[in-house]
Amino acid sequence: MAPSASPAAAPPAMASAPPPMASAPPAAFRLPVLALALLVPIALLLVIVAFFLRWPRLLFATQMLLLTTSVCLTPTLSYHLTRRWGRFARAILEILLLNVIVVSFYLWLWRSAGLVHWIIYPVTLILIVEAGGHLVEWNKVRTLRRLSTSKLFANIQSETEALERMFQYEKLLYLPLPLGLIAGTIWGLAKGLDPKESIHICVQLIFWGASLALLVFLVISFVRMADPLLDDRELPLPGGTSGRAGRKKFRLKASATTHEARKVLDLTMMVVDLRKVYLFDSSHSVILLVACAAIALGWGAENKILLLLVFVMATFVFNHLPYIIGQSRLHENVLKPYEGLQRAEINAKLKEHAPYFPKWEFLAVMLTSSPAGGAVYFLLEHTVNRVLGG
Repeated sequence: MAPSASPAAAPPAMASAPPPMASAPPAAFRLPVLALALLVPIALLLVIVAFFLRWPRLLFATQMLLLTTSVCLTPTLSYHLTRRWGRFARAILEILLLNVIVVSFYLWLWRSAGLVHWIIYPVTLILIVEAGGHLVEWNKVRTLRRLSTSKLFANIQSETEALERMFQYEKLLYLPLPLGLIAGTIWGLAKGLDPKESIHICVQLIFWGASLALLVFLVISFVRMADPLLDDRELPLPGGTSGRAGRKKFRLKASATTHEARKVLDLTMMVVDLRKVYLFDSSHSVILLVACAAIALGWGAENKILLLLVFVMATFVFNHLPYIIGQSRLHENVLKPYEGLQRAEINAKLKEHAPYFPKWEFLAVMLTSSPAGGAVYFLLEHTVNRVLGG
């Protein structure tokens, strides 16, 4: 890429350190993790007491407590066990541990009855959810690492930091799982329900909570993706330095030369790559939202056409509409300083290399998301029906 200033006027270009491939769990989560770890031996002790005293309600409560703590501790345990091996090993270990936990819990409650026919559904579901989440995270890390090596990175560094913050907050999407298990168990014990009915309530609470959380983050992603992610008013005057990492920002100028226009296009492509990170993340979230909402609403096989229509509409509203809006606003900001023939030439290059509509992402999402969403829904529906008795 072209440098952001002349060699005589600018200090040596310095690239920001690339983001780590796997970030450690935030410090704010360490205390809750330690508290959950301490609950494991307590729950095991209560299980032994309930088993020998033949207290079924206490036994079920401790079983659900063990399930909750095990699931919540799995991501942290997987991270620490695979720190030297990278994200791929962590994803595989996390998927394996979650499957072992789910199968063990099923055997503990209902022995091996129906296990062969039931096991395919949670195993595939965990694979889709966990593998999809790790792929989205991997795409984000890879993109930011590549962008951070550019001499123009200072112009979008604040936007990359906003993206990182959003991904950190998305860890809250895991909250509906423990909260649903705890609330459903307490409600079932208070009402004197049997284990199947209690677990059914837990499943419903998890799906409703996950749907609400996913919807909130999809709205946040909509706002971020619809933003131009590049504002000329925030750039300094010509010759001014940004003071960040010793690099200089450039200003979009109406009198720009071909060399300057090339830098504008290079920066625009970096913004497009950043926007695609939001696009991939929201695509995965839409799949999970439609699947969770369909189960929470009790849509059955007779609603397949409606489910497909809702999925297509949600894909357009939360994925492609904000992308189009953001690209349109980006074009306006980039073209603002130019006029005449130079404006027409840059506009043509923008339409060719940074179009309003994603080139292949739309086809990829439409061809893969709908079957994936239907598969997730199919798995969830049959899992609930088989385990809970229809």
